[in-house]
Amino acid sequence: MDLKKLVAENEDVFENMKSLFTMKFDPVADELETYNGVEMQAVFKPYFAKYAYENYNPKENDVLLVTYPKCGTNWTAEMLAELMYTEEEKEFWKSFLALAILESGPTIQKYEILNQIKTRNYLISHQPAMNINIEKYLKNKAKIVFVYRNPKDVAVSFFHFQKKIAPPQFRCDDWNEYVKMFMECEYDIAWLI
Repeated sequence: MDLKKLVAENEDVFENMKSLFTMKFDPVADELETYNGVEMQAVFKPYFAKYAYENYNPKENDVLLVTYPKCGTNWTAEMLAELMYTEEEKEFWKSFLALAILESGPTIQKYEILNQIKTRNYLISHQPAMNINIEKYLKNKAKIVFVYRNPKDVAVSFFHFQKKIAPPQFRCDDWNEYVKMFMECEYDIAWLI
């Protein structure tokens, strides 16, 4: 389906997805607090992670980018987009990032929209493997790109990132204290995922 036609036919959904942090979520999105023990906040919702796991069927040649937060998600996504899409398609995916994020909303209608897109889908997730139906991706011949990063670099990047945008109750301004919490897996990143 033509991307402009798809946007026009689903104008209300696409208008709502223009900004990740101002999206209005379907009220059912808040029905679950965790999925498989993973807490999520902000634009990431357990409801969508569960729905995607159980119901979304990736198409052949879809590409799923999976990373731990602050491991180069955006950098890798840019490289993949350059390899996968025309200029028009790249602009489409940049404009509607919420469509690409597997565990984000604003509504389950987004998965129907993903199925209408004729080009390969470009999907992103910060979920652990247990929350991604990897067998379904492999069976459907989708591609999975998993990005690792040196944990030392992740800690430095995450420290500076959380100082800028984490809610005050989650913020840690002391590097030594932060590293200790990071190394002992005590730093709560639920505000992000």
